[in-house]
Amino acid sequence: MVEVAGPPEMPALLQRGDVDAFVLNEPWPTRATEQGAKVLMEASEFDLGYALVLASTPDWVQGHREEARALMRAMAAAAERTEQDPEAAAEATEEAAKVEPEQTVKAVEDLIFDVRDFDSEDLARLEEVGDFLLERGIVEERPPVETVFSPDEGYVP
Repeated sequence: MVEVAGPPEMPALLQRGDVDAFVLNEPWPTRATEQGAKVLMEASEFDLGYALVLASTPDWVQGHREEARALMRAMAAAAERTEQDPEAAAEATEEAAKVEPEQTVKAVEDLIFDVRDFDSEDLARLEEVGDFLLERGIVEERPPVETVFSPDEGYVP
C-alpha cells in the first residue's frame, strides 16, 4: 500500500526507517539532521522544482478581475522583495512561523521566486506527476491536467 506523507512527517519517517531518503527544501533537511540523519545532497542540486499555485474557478476570475490583479501584483511584489532582502524575509518568517532565520535565508537562495502563468513545460511536468500518482496507486484515475490548468485562462497579469 502506498501512503502519502507531507514534508513535516519526513524527518520522523526517516528516523523510524519507513523511508530511506527524501528530497525537500528547508527546514526539513535541517530537522532531519537534528534527529541524526545525514544530508547526502542539497535539494538545489537536483533538477527539480515546485510551485505555489494560486487557483480559482474561471467564474470567480471573470467576476473579480480587479481583485485578482491586485492579488497577483501583491504576490509579485512579495516575491521580488523576498529575493532582494532575504534577511527581512527571514525576520518575518521567524516571527510568523517560528522558522530559524538561517533556514529561511537558505531557502531563499535555493528557490526561484517568480509570478507567472503556466506554460507548456509546466503542463508537461504536471502530466508526469499525474502519471506517477496513477502508476503508484495513489489516485484511481489520472488527473485531467489539460482541463484543470489552462495557460490561456485565468492568469491576470
